[in-house]
Amino acid sequence: MEQALLIIDNTFMSPVLQNPLLIGTDIVMHSITKYIGGHSDVVAGALMFNEAKVYDELYCNIKSMGYYISPFDAFLALKGSKTVKLRVERAMENVLAVAKMIEKHPKIQKVLYPG
Repeated sequence: MEQALLIIDNTFMSPVLQNPLLIGTDIVMHSITKYIGGHSDVVAGALMFNEAKVYDELYCNIKSMGYYISPFDAFLALKGSKTVKLRVERAMENVLAVAKMIEKHPKIQKVLYPG
């Protein structure tokens, strides 16, 4: 009997905050368009595989769907990736500040902020 694959969409956590491959995830999806690219100037995504066997099994499907981005889009994605850590850290600081501000409001009973 074949086992189901564990696939995680890591778009909003980004590789800065978590790496699901380290906990045994089979496939991780990243949106290059969102945090990694960061400048809304490229539309792309990436699949990361934990084992070559899984990649090899899906290779025909991936290739037939077209998985290459243009050299210029790759350049834009690389350029954005250089600041992803800083942008994620700043976003976390800003959200924490907003959560603390909301928490002090007299009409708010409780704030649940997972960060």
